[in-house]
Amino acid sequence: MNDIVYALKIFEKFLYKIVFFRVFDVPFLILWALCGYCFCFIRSKAINIRYFINAFSILLGFNLIKSEDVCSKKAVSHYQAFATAIAGSIGLGAIVGSVFAIKMGGPGSLLWIVIFGILSMSTKFFEVTLGFRFRTEDKLGYLGGPFAYIKYAFERIGFIKFGKFSAQFYAVIMTFNVILGILLFQSNQVISATKQINNFFINKEFIISGFYAVLIGIIIFGGLKRISNFVSGLVPVMMLIYLSIVFFTIFYYKENILSSLSLIVNDAFTNSKSGIFGGIIGVVIVAFNRALYTCEAGIGTSSIAHSGTNEKYPAKVGLVAMIEPIFDTCIMCFLSGFVIIVSKAYIIYPDVTGIELAVLAFESSAHYNLFLISTCSILFGLSTIISYSYYLEIAITYLLGRNIKNTYVIRIISIVIIFLSACFADPSVLIGICDIFFILLTIPNFMAIYLLNDIVILELKKYINNAL
Repeated sequence: MNDIVYALKIFEKFLYKIVFFRVFDVPFLILWALCGYCFCFIRSKAINIRYFINAFSILLGFNLIKSEDVCSKKAVSHYQAFATAIAGSIGLGAIVGSVFAIKMGGPGSLLWIVIFGILSMSTKFFEVTLGFRFRTEDKLGYLGGPFAYIKYAFERIGFIKFGKFSAQFYAVIMTFNVILGILLFQSNQVISATKQINNFFINKEFIISGFYAVLIGIIIFGGLKRISNFVSGLVPVMMLIYLSIVFFTIFYYKENILSSLSLIVNDAFTNSKSGIFGGIIGVVIVAFNRALYTCEAGIGTSSIAHSGTNEKYPAKVGLVAMIEPIFDTCIMCFLSGFVIIVSKAYIIYPDVTGIELAVLAFESSAHYNLFLISTCSILFGLSTIISYSYYLEIAITYLLGRNIKNTYVIRIISIVIIFLSACFADPSVLIGICDIFFILLTIPNFMAIYLLNDIVILELKKYINNAL
């Protein structure tokens, strides 16, 4: 297994040199994705600010909207789609991501994560609106997401073969990303969190992974309906428990709150050397990577979950999805990182990282927090694994064809991958690979958004004129 980890590290370094080539000392693909964020924000005229209240009213089911849902036994509600998408992004990435951001970019990276989270909301609106607009329906349900609109975007301008290639490229990269960067990494971190609960679980990695593999298998074999029903109940519970622990820990270190906030702001705009990557550019790069990984805006994955919604207007679906970065990035990721800073855990334990550092930070305020935060970490990880198992299923069936046989085979593969996650002792290589594949997905996704932005604006006008 050490040979496999060593090979993955070499693979990561090789990919990093190719993917993150620099322009003006900044990785080109970071600039590419950041420009995409800015384009969506400007093109939509700051829709994340203008329609923020309306978006929340749709999610909560208030009767402020006059549109009628298109009912279908194959579809899910706005809230269920939102919960499925948020389960994929609000998982351990929100906790572990903030730890890695502080370790690599310093405390100031947290402020930039929030800034990018707010900016990303408009991007999420664009990609989810498109994903729903170009969805198709078959015997197994709705099939939507980046694959459909990427293909159409290039067909629209006459590049039919390139459109097909770009959609397949997206599906292939997403497959590798989910397997290496999501299922293996998240499962590995769930195992680590489980071992934190009690010494009984130490050196029983395969028993733990086997248990979780069976549990997740039962859920994902029920398809999107069972997945959305499960996570729609799990997400609010785990968020409530987690935020209670967060605020308790922050209050425990209340004398450090103001100094920690000052440190975050100052570190964000100065040439900080507190992280591995010094300087403001380094801090921004690290923060953007983590924000991208946490909120998934620009990646397009949320559009897969929202494509199964009961709805008539694509823009309305996009508005609901637009709220997601507020929860997973601006609230969960920031607060997780703030606990690390206010408790000074990143200073006290310089050699500890990942979920272990987060657990130590929470445990420092109360010993029983060890059990609670470990339990939350497990729930976060499981929710992400469940959602991304569905994304993996959609990506591979897009490549191989969507039928019952292929669907079941892919679900079994997901279960096997979860079980094998116990083999990895060092998860850092997995999150590095995940970063690389995530940023690669922005290439075809933003190209499609640029080419189809007029359709998104048209759908928004239809919704405004007919439903508001």
